[in-house]
Amino acid sequence: MKKWFKRLWKDESGAETAEWVVIVALLVIVGIAIYNGVLREQLSNAVETIGANIQAAADGTAST
Repeated sequence: MKKWFKRLWKDESGAETAEWVVIVALLVIVGIAIYNGVLREQLSNAVETIGANIQAAADGTAST
């Protein structure tokens, strides 16, 4: 593993790899921020609605 890092450090392709790692890390951070900020509540509401509909269907009181 050490040899691989040393080779990447000396090689120009190592810099390109590092750039891609940074880009992917930023995308992950943005994705987590969006999930926590916006989608989390919407997904929670959707799951609750689906669960209520399933329960209503099981009880025979489903509304359309």
